Amino acid sequence: TLFRSISASVGQIVDVTIKTKNFKEIISAQFSLQFDPSMLEFAGFSGVALGTLSDDNFGLSQLSSGKIGFAWNSLNLIPLTLADGSVAMKIRFKTLGGGKEFS
Repeated sequence: TLFRSISASVGQIVDVTIKTKNFKEIISAQFSLQFDPSMLEFAGFSGVALGTLSDDNFGLSQLSSGKIGFAWNSLNLIPLTLADGSVAMKIRFKTLGGGKEFS
């Protein structure tokens, strides 16, 4: 499990923090994330440490299926290094099911 469990009330905004580990001399990165859309509603991104990002970096066309994609390339292909534990980004969700434990 990459993420810790989060307990939240209905309507609460929660952040899923994505931190770095061994992020050294990186020029590109990508990931996909899956969530239960009956329990969580995507509410945006914040705290991005990867430089300037746009909507083009995020694949949001499958949100109704609970899928988010992300792809990033460093500006001018200059390698980027971030210390272990740096917050690469936070993905925000609004909770739709109260009293549940989200993971």
